[in-house]
Amino acid sequence: HKLNQNPDQAIQEYIQALDLFKSIDNRGKQIVVLNNISSLHWQLENHRQAKTYAREALQLSQEDQNQIAIISSQLNLANVLKEEDSVDYAIELYLDGIEVAEQLGDLETTAQAKNNLGICYGKLGASEKELKVYKQVLQLYETIGKPKYLAAVSLNIATTFQTLEAMDSAFY
Repeated sequence: HKLNQNPDQAIQEYIQALDLFKSIDNRGKQIVVLNNISSLHWQLENHRQAKTYAREALQLSQEDQNQIAIISSQLNLANVLKEEDSVDYAIELYLDGIEVAEQLGDLETTAQAKNNLGICYGKLGASEKELKVYKQVLQLYETIGKPKYLAAVSLNIATTFQTLEAMDSAFY
């Protein structure tokens, strides 16, 4: 897929698509494209540009009061923020997104957001919270039947247990 082979070219194509969607005032598609551009910049570690596009997508989503687009944009922005040490704000966005995803019954988005929330707690050294969230994610992935993700979350849990054991042994 072009996205994986040449992200810079994909960004340029998305920007052209964005201009077209702006010209016909298709805000829903603009939000999708803005989030895609943001994600590509995030993958390329262009965090400033990723944050700019994610914020624009979030603003449009909020103006349109489109709950699904708001969640997507919040979680996209949170992914960028957690990588550039704005972890507290990323946590706020994840918690907001989780709340709405749960209200909508979107288990997969809830699981993804909670997994990233766990990563944030780990960055803050809040291993107990991290472990609690990962256990919730594990249950969600079991419920929706995602074995590949079960393995990844199990690894996160094991790593968190190691961290907790190291912390415990440091105090004794």
